[in-house]
Amino acid sequence: MRRIFIFFNVIILSKIKSLWYYNLLFFINCVRLKRPFYWLNINNPKTFNEKINYLKHVGISEKSMLADKLLIKEFLNLQGLCYPKNLAVFNSPRELKEFDFKSDFLVNGFVMKANHGSGMNLIFHKGELPTKDHINQAIKWFAFPSHLNSRENHYKLIDKKVFIEELISDNITDYKFHCFNKKPMFVQVDVDRFKTHKRNIYNLNWDLQPFDINYSKCLSVVSQPIFFKEMTDISIKIGKKIGFNYLRIDFYETTEKLYLGEVTFHPGGGVEPFDSYESDLYFGSLFTI
Repeated sequence: MRRIFIFFNVIILSKIKSLWYYNLLFFINCVRLKRPFYWLNINNPKTFNEKINYLKHVGISEKSMLADKLLIKEFLNLQGLCYPKNLAVFNSPRELKEFDFKSDFLVNGFVMKANHGSGMNLIFHKGELPTKDHINQAIKWFAFPSHLNSRENHYKLIDKKVFIEELISDNITDYKFHCFNKKPMFVQVDVDRFKTHKRNIYNLNWDLQPFDINYSKCLSVVSQPIFFKEMTDISIKIGKKIGFNYLRIDFYETTEKLYLGEVTFHPGGGVEPFDSYESDLYFGSLFTI
């Protein structure tokens, strides 16, 4: 379906102006998720989604470095932060084809990813090895136009690579800190991402918020993470260092260690529907552009 949509996008949708294109994607998501549709006004942005789409055209060169899943690790390493360890980096399809996946350091499982977008990852558990189909799928990532569907042009500037990193845990919970005007204010908790994806939004007092973003709430209790204070402190540090007025900083943890995942500038491509227009407007009111 993704390949069909890309083909359709290149031939037809690329001719549509951004204002109409973003609203088309937003409408599709609203229908799919049974959420209320409202027109996104990119020319006079007020809601969160409107402002995110407006910001796609700001700071493109700086964002390209920080959105690169490999380069961001170098940046974070300079800050003394922990992140999943890289086990191999492939600069070309040929390097990927010739790699020995039976190497001893892969026996405990690993994740194969592309560095230039979202949704391009394959998880291999302990004892699992990629099949020929897996390798062919990863090879296609080298040519995948990540910028096309969401019109995030900073992805065009990233030198496309595929890499392998250590597998931290199975079906791990994500803690995503929304930073407004360089300060964290809300934590988005994504549960069961690869099964029945649910999402809760908390403030920094760990009070569950009444609104939803894209996914429904998780009905079970989600405990505050072990390293919550450290996550908050790091979010403040990175928010000041990077300097953008909106930023999302993603973490995950084990019982022993905190890991920083990635930095995101345009969550959901700016077309993730809230439970209501008022919730979207409230989230958008928390930062300036």
